[in-house]
Amino acid sequence: MNQATPEVTPAPPQETESARAAGPFSAAGANFGAGLSRGSWIFFGLAVAALLLSGNLWVKLSGIQEALARQSADATAASVE
Repeated sequence: MNQATPEVTPAPPQETESARAAGPFSAAGANFGAGLSRGSWIFFGLAVAALLLSGNLWVKLSGIQEALARQSADATAASVE
């Protein structure tokens, strides 16, 4: 009385009607960034902050450069008179 057990394969997961209606991007959007570690998020945050700060510094330095150019032009004009 040796009966072999039949091999059972699991059924693939079935999509619900609401999942099919939501479209292919809903599941990907829910898990966005799930694979990134906390260190990676901190790194990206610091990189974005550094870019914003360097852009702000560039704008300030451009303004200073223009002011110095105007001062130099005014000084040159005054010395000629």
